Amino acid sequence: MKRLLLACCLVAASGTVVMAQNKAAVTSQDQKVDPKLMFASKVNELEANIARKDEQTAKSTYMQLAGMMQTRIGEKQRAYDASNSDAERKEIAKQRKQQEQLYIDTKNLYPTIGTSGTEMVKKMREFLNVY
Repeated sequence: MKRLLLACCLVAASGTVVMAQNKAAVTSQDQKVDPKLMFASKVNELEANIARKDEQTAKSTYMQLAGMMQTRIGEKQRAYDASNSDAERKEIAKQRKQQEQLYIDTKNLYPTIGTSGTEMVKKMREFLNVY
C-alpha cells in the first residue's frame, strides 16, 4: 500500500515538472527593448573595451554600433519621406544630416580605434543625443 501511494505521488510530481517545462519561454519579441537604450548600452560597452585596451573587441562592438547607426539613419529617411509638413521635413533633414556626419566621423576613426577611441565614444554620444 505504501509503495502504491509513493508511486502515485511520484507520478503526480513528475507531471507538474513536465507542465512547468512545457510553459512557453519569454522571447525577445515579448520584451521590447528601446533601441536608444540599446545604443547607449553598446556605447558604454565600446568605452569599456577601449579602456581595457581590447582593440579587437572594441572593433567588433563598433561594427555593431555602425549597423545600429545605419538603421537609425534609414529610419530618419523613412520619417522624412512620410512627413507632410515642410517644417517637420526640415527638422528631420537636419537631424539626419547630423547623424550622417557623425557616422562618417566615427567610420574615419575606426582604423585608429586604439588611439582615437575616446574621440569615437564622444562622437557616438553626440549621435545618441540626436537619436
